[in-house]
Amino acid sequence: MRAALLTGLLCLGACAPKTYPVARTIDGVREVGTFVSPFAYEHFVRAELAAGERDAEAVELYELARAGAQDDAYVASRQAEAEIRLGQLDAAERTLAEAEALEPDTEELWLATAELRLAREDADGAMNALVRAARLDPTSPTPVLRIAERLARDGAAQRALEELAEGPQDHPAVLRAQLSLALEQGDARRAATAAEKLAARVPLVVGELVQAGRAALEAGRPALASRLLAGPALDREPGVPALRARTLLALGEREAAEALVLATAPDALGGRGEAARLLLAIGHTEMARDMAAVGRSNAEPASEEALGRALLELEGPGPAAAAFAGARDVDEPGSGAREGLAEAAEASGRAALAAEIAGHPAP
Repeated sequence: MRAALLTGLLCLGACAPKTYPVARTIDGVREVGTFVSPFAYEHFVRAELAAGERDAEAVELYELARAGAQDDAYVASRQAEAEIRLGQLDAAERTLAEAEALEPDTEELWLATAELRLAREDADGAMNALVRAARLDPTSPTPVLRIAERLARDGAAQRALEELAEGPQDHPAVLRAQLSLALEQGDARRAATAAEKLAARVPLVVGELVQAGRAALEAGRPALASRLLAGPALDREPGVPALRARTLLALGEREAAEALVLATAPDALGGRGEAARLLLAIGHTEMARDMAAVGRSNAEPASEEALGRALLELEGPGPAAAAFAGARDVDEPGSGAREGLAEAAEASGRAALAAEIAGHPAP
């Protein structure tokens, strides 16, 4: 609300037909702008405060703000938006026509037009209006955010990501939307890029840091993941110690990863199954076997798979296959346990069975 109000106060003069130039000194800098009457100023501010919650009152106040010697396209557009929320679509159509006659190159006019077209179930008209708004000022975040939102809702998430990537990359709202949508779509590369740009401009919240760190690691950017996951605010976040350990391994810092895993309780690593996986990655196969065995007895996730992989190295394919076969997800194609069972069959010389388990039976 505060950002919209400040934008409106700026447009109240800038979007109006020129009348009297007025010199103002703001923060010691002299600027010449358009005169705005105190009456119009007061009623516009009151309308903005009412908008969204008391739209009928807001419409009346916007009309009063426009009733003076000069009208204003931005104020008219804001009035139309309130009328749209009230379901007064014909009135909004007339108000927007008045706004366009005043100043057709007003971003808010086309944003409001998009809302009206959507209210009339004209999706193409809405998109055309948003594109026109975006062309008026390529540095403005609002049009590109709304374009991306419409594309994502229509099932075109990749196009939405492309629009966000072409939007103003110095604006946190655009970067945050790009990060959120990329994470939602599982696009680790785009998520990592957006996270890096966003973190350079504003502090990320804890959840964003964890998700972005995971995405950076998946995208093959462990150095970025390390920076994102380094803050002390994440020390007690579930799963973060395991992510940090995997990041260290990806950076080639095996001793540091080993020290972290050995100093961290299994629960903080995500359970004994995940702890065993990390021990395997570090090279502590016997410790991984023992950790996974305890996890399996407690029915902890991923324990059977970790146990199978440790046994495959230590005792051979027979015991490993038995462990893999006991995993809850062994029947799911592509699961780690199923892949491990196929590897055990391959190691025992049963290539046809391994192919069948992996879902690629021999011809």
